[in-house]
Amino acid sequence: MSRRANTWVLLSAAIAIGCYALIFCELRPRVFWANPDFAGFYRAGRMVLAGDGRQVYDLASQRAYDHKLQASLLRPGQRMVTLPFLFAPYTLLLFAPIARLPYGAAEATWFALNVCAILAVPLLLRERFRLRTGIVIAALLLSPFFVPVTLAMMHGQTSLLLLFLLTVVVVSLGRGNDTVAGIALAFATFKPQLALAVLVALLAARKFKALSAFGTTSVALLASSIAQLGWRGVLGFPRAIVEFEHLPSNVFQEHPEFMPNLRGLATAALPGWPKAELAWLIAPVSALLLGIVAVLFARSSRHDYPLLFSILLTVTVLTSYHCYLHDASLLVLAGLLTVVHIDAQGWSTNRAALGTTMAAIFLLPIFLPFAAMAPLMASSLLLFTMLLSLELIQCAESPRAAGITSVPSSPALRGS
Repeated sequence: MSRRANTWVLLSAAIAIGCYALIFCELRPRVFWANPDFAGFYRAGRMVLAGDGRQVYDLASQRAYDHKLQASLLRPGQRMVTLPFLFAPYTLLLFAPIARLPYGAAEATWFALNVCAILAVPLLLRERFRLRTGIVIAALLLSPFFVPVTLAMMHGQTSLLLLFLLTVVVVSLGRGNDTVAGIALAFATFKPQLALAVLVALLAARKFKALSAFGTTSVALLASSIAQLGWRGVLGFPRAIVEFEHLPSNVFQEHPEFMPNLRGLATAALPGWPKAELAWLIAPVSALLLGIVAVLFARSSRHDYPLLFSILLTVTVLTSYHCYLHDASLLVLAGLLTVVHIDAQGWSTNRAALGTTMAAIFLLPIFLPFAAMAPLMASSLLLFTMLLSLELIQCAESPRAAGITSVPSSPALRGS
């Protein structure tokens, strides 16, 4: 890249950082009436530092710690809400060191890490796919205005860290570095429902080297978690997941109507249906989508690479049983990979439909309230998945698509 192009990219990154700073310093304090999600991560870290790691998943212990910490966690006018800690034990290897800081400094540090994570996504793809400077600039400048990204920043959520790790998975697989891809995916399982589809894809593509690295890293993370929390603390994680589904609404209430996935779509279409019946309805549709992903990856070639992972990430959001709007930050990567394909292949009727659908997914959260937006966004994601699949089929049949000249060739996805 030329020095001038790098200058424009750096300027765009600086503007994006300014936008994120405004979100953190100005917008966030005006919006939240209660403590943000990061307060729950901070409390879990403080529990580990105090030697109470074994109780980190115990709701009563979490409430007791929140009561002790609320003076430092809350701003004037906010009230304390105990948010159950439902992340894999190894995440405390990150949250415990951050919790050594005073809460304000810890929150600012976590915000800075999130900013670095989202900025890294287009820069990593730029290096791997030789993205044109204009595309990188657009990605940097538009990301702060994508509502899922904005919410992830405001809540101090882990969604942007997950987005970064899955970007590393995609880029590493594209370079043929399956070991790094497997390691990154193991770290990404702190939200296992959002890593399942990627595991299915790797199995279908017979990426055994990546799977081996995934397994080895997962064992290492489990061992480190046991060393930090003990067996009892680690076993509290699956127990907390099961208990969470049965918490009374006055303790903590899920809002599937705000989820941009199949669950949110089913909840909106069938109001009043019991949760168990909705789960039985959603399960076969999710299995069908995951099966389609498996078939596509099993039959993949290196030329399908950006489209395949766009489909994978979109299906990941749709099939995740627990997926709030901030988790849809993963669509930043899906959208960029789709742009990679369109930029390489040129425009067609179907690619214009893909671009229009991407624009709708970007704009819907801005202009619609959550309750109306979630089912429409899920419907748009289903349409997007169908259009991506159609594009994949058309490319397989098109002589021109036999080689994507403007995108560096990726190693074959099949095999180790």
